[in-house]
Amino acid sequence: MARNLTQATLAEEAGVSKRTLERLESGEVASRLSGLVRVCCVLGLLDRFEALFPAPGLSPVEQLKLAGQCRTRAPVRRRP
Repeated sequence: MARNLTQATLAEEAGVSKRTLERLESGEVASRLSGLVRVCCVLGLLDRFEALFPAPGLSPVEQLKLAGQCRTRAPVRRRP
């Protein structure tokens, strides 16, 4: 609405059907992810996809290295 586009115009520019666009707007599962990406591209929203994937944190091994410690193996328990 902010871009003053009708569903038909947006669907045509994105290369998807109007029904696909209606499904995306209502939250229904779309048949293909590419349809969502195309619509977001037309609306200029692709940069917001980065917010879906947070930056990876440090692995446990990297945390040990930063703390100056080395990995040690767990002791093997032998049955008597």
